[in-house]
Amino acid sequence: MLGSAGRADSRQSSRTVEAERFVLRDDRGNERAIMTTANGAAFIVFTDANRKTRLSLGVDANGCPSILLLDSNHVNRAMVGIAPDGTSSVRVLDGAGNSRAMLLVGADGRSGLALLDSSGNTPLLLHTTPTGAGGIRVSDRSGRDRLAMGVGEDGAPAINTFDAAGVNTTSIGSASVNLFDSVGKNRVKVGMAADGPCLNLFDRDERTGVAISVGADGRSGLTMHGKDGETRAALGILPDGQPALQLIDRYGRPLTR
Repeated sequence: MLGSAGRADSRQSSRTVEAERFVLRDDRGNERAIMTTANGAAFIVFTDANRKTRLSLGVDANGCPSILLLDSNHVNRAMVGIAPDGTSSVRVLDGAGNSRAMLLVGADGRSGLALLDSSGNTPLLLHTTPTGAGGIRVSDRSGRDRLAMGVGEDGAPAINTFDAAGVNTTSIGSASVNLFDSVGKNRVKVGMAADGPCLNLFDRDERTGVAISVGADGRSGLTMHGKDGETRAALGILPDGQPALQLIDRYGRPLTR
């Protein structure tokens, strides 16, 4: 009975091989794969026929997994991993080891795709939020945003352009177009109000200077405003087709009937 039990234990233990390092060799005796641990990390490395590392899979001391793919010059060309904060990423690099494309998904559900140039700038960025908003940002060589477009959490679309200094120059929404001057002041607005289209021209303090509108009832008009924003002149067509002109002094009193 003891001999039978000893043979059973021997068969069971022979199914497990334990070591700190495993080496797989090809028919020429060259190392082609190594499984080992170091400094709390565990990883497997695969090499080519020239003994250059081409693939590495591992888990670091913090428990973060990663996959690395290298070219024949031992330059990292692609990376897949999960960061300690739960962010997962895929990164593609060029022959000089510079990141050129990154796909990220954050632990909070945010995601993004970035395309980079050789200097590390991000000319193109696509991103989303956990609540459904998403957008695209395009930058120039200096890294400044020049174009942004997207859809907000409320479903409203928007497009914005920026000058070389980063100042917003144009803003297009679902029912309006706004133009800004070199210091970011809104100077022109074209939009669709509840009762019809309208055009507003603003001064340097963003006060209305001229307004043009067309109403759903056939009424149309042009108003001109003073420095304080009060209407000083109005010209229009009434719903019955009759023209109308009104001039108003600085005290708000009509000068015409």
